[in-house]
This record gives sequence, C-alpha cells and structure tokens, in this order.
Amino acid sequence: MLLASVGSFAMAVPPDVTQSPLMADLAGALSERAAAEQVSTHHRQAVVAAAAAAAEQAQAVRTAGVTVVPAETLTRLEQAAAELDRLLAVAGAPVAPADPVPTSPAPTTSPAPTTSPVPTTSPATTDTVTGTPTAQPTAGAAEPSPAESASTGPSTALSAAPTSAPAPSPSSGSTGATSAAALDALAAVPAQVEDDATKQLRTTASKVAALVVEVIQVVRDQQSATEATAAADSEAARAVAEQAATRAAQRVSVDQYANGRIPASALCELTFAAGAELRCDAAAAIEQLNAAYREKFGTDLAISDSYRSYASQVMCSRTKGSVCAQPGTSNHGLGKAVDLGAGAQWFGTAQHRWLLANAEAYGWTLPTWARAGGSKPEAWHWEYVD
Repeated sequence: MLLASVGSFAMAVPPDVTQSPLMADLAGALSERAAAEQVSTHHRQAVVAAAAAAAEQAQAVRTAGVTVVPAETLTRLEQAAAELDRLLAVAGAPVAPADPVPTSPAPTTSPAPTTSPVPTTSPATTDTVTGTPTAQPTAGAAEPSPAESASTGPSTALSAAPTSAPAPSPSSGSTGATSAAALDALAAVPAQVEDDATKQLRTTASKVAALVVEVIQVVRDQQSATEATAAADSEAARAVAEQAATRAAQRVSVDQYANGRIPASALCELTFAAGAELRCDAAAAIEQLNAAYREKFGTDLAISDSYRSYASQVMCSRTKGSVCAQPGTSNHGLGKAVDLGAGAQWFGTAQHRWLLANAEAYGWTLPTWARAGGSKPEAWHWEYVD
C-alpha cells in the first residue's frame, strides 16, 4: 500500500513542478556527477595502463644498462619499480615477474582494475527524475576510450589517457618516444577526477618513466661512444695501411735505378733542410723524426749529407778516402742515409743520446758498424731501415 501511495503521489505531481527550475538544476547536477564519475573511472584505467607500461620498460632497461649505467641510478630505478609493482598489485593489475620464465611469458596487456575506489557504472537505466534514458556500457562491450567519452566530462581529465603498448628494448629507436609518451600520459590532472590511490600510482609511474628515459639515454650515449671509437680505430687502421702501401710503392719506385743513379724526379726533398733529398718513404720518416727532435731541442736536425749521386761518391772517396764507401755501395746512393751535425755528430752528446733512444721508433738507426766500438765508428751516419 505504501509503494502504491508513493507511486500515486509521483504520478500526481503536476507538470509545472517537474519542469520547475529547481528540478532542472537537480537533474543537471545528477548528470554532471555521472559524467564526472565516468571520467574518473577512465582516468584511473588510463593511469593503470600507463603505469603497467612503465613497469615493463623498467624491467627491460635494468638488464641492458647494468654495465654502463651508474649504480646509484639503477638502484633508484629498482626501488621506484618495486614500489610501482606493489601499487599495481593493489590496483589489481598483473605484475611481470623479475625473471620471466620463457614458457610462461608475462601478459602484455593489463585488464581494468578490479578494486577501484570510484563507483562503477551500471547497465542502461532511465533517470527517475527527468525520465531520460542514460546510456551505459553493456556487459562484455569494449570500454569506450577517453576520446569517445570526451563529451561527457572535462577535456583536461581525458588528456591523461595514454596509448598502451609493450615496452620495447632499450636499443630500439622507439623506446625513448614511448617513455616520453608515458610521461605525457601521466601528466597532472584536475584533483576532482583523481582519488589518492590513483594519484600515488600516477606519481610513482611518472618517476619510473623518467628514470627509464635517463637509463636509456646513458645506454645510447655509451653505444654512440663505442661506435665512434670503433670508427676512429677503423680510420686509424686504414690510414696506417695506406701509409704502409704508399711507402712500399715509394721503395719499389727506385728499385729500377742503380746505386747513385736515382733521378731527382724519384726522390723527395726535405722541408727542413734545403737541398737534402731522400727516397720518399725515408724522407717522410725523417720528417716525423725531425718534428719530435725539434720539440725536444727547439731546432731542426742538421743534415750535412743525404742522397749522394755516383759522381759525388767518387769525389767523396777521392777527398776523404776510407771514410767514404766505395762508389756504388753506399746507402747514400740509395737515398736512405743521412749524415748529421750540430751536436748529433758526436758520441755522448745530449742530441746523440736522444737519437739513440728515439730514432728507431721512426725507422732510423745508427748501424752497428757505426756505433761506438763498431768496426767503423761514425756517430753522424744514420740509415733508414726499410
């Protein structure tokens, strides 16, 4: 009887009452509340999805960065990821194990949270005040995206919805972009659509996503440095090989000429000693030796004799006797011997001691017979060893 009486009373309400401004305001308030609840639900689901993606990325990059990322950074990431896993478990989202078993991979999608602090929506009903049907998601239907429900709530709240995607490996080109998208998706939202639990989950996920970006950048920087080093090493090896090939060609280029018969066109002049000529590979080597000598003593090597033609060798033998080799047998005639002065022509001087210690690194040596105690000591005579 009581229900019948209430029903009779409701039916007896005059149209002017149901259409009054008070009733319209009440209907509007209820509609806004329903829209806000729907926006809050979608926001929480979006945060859970973004947090799950951040957790997967954290697990992927921790292993990749263990050898190059500072331990302090990895520790902060591990601690933040552990807290995020805990919050995801509270939210009802599955958490991937730290060491996944190959035969049972962790699920790549995260279902809607089962423990939500906001009210859930019910099947389609009719508003008891306005009599207007209220559309609601049916059981088993796909959850409308934040974009589809934009007309039912504030657009600022919906801007936080991310696009869920599996976390790629740190070496892939899209990982940084995905992490950046996760950071955008976890941006601050109006307080009225977010409860404390969702806010804590979003804040922790943002921290994890930021650390993931930091780790990825360190890994990429290390990869770039490694690639640059490898490229530099490759270029250095190419230059050495090219130099060796050039010097080999220069050595062979004068093999067709007899001792003392090498034309000037097949020889190279020295930049620091006017008039001095040598076989081109020997000239390049002594140029390098001279640069080191000049850095040590502040002056260039003093070259008193270099390539010696056959006629010059004959003249040397006539004027100096046994000091000069028999014409046609001297290394001067092959363009790979020099005589030095300015202090380097005597045993025991600072210049001579330095040459003994360093010249061989540049391919030049004092022959055994020319050394102190040798069969024919000549402190000034140095030869290029090809």
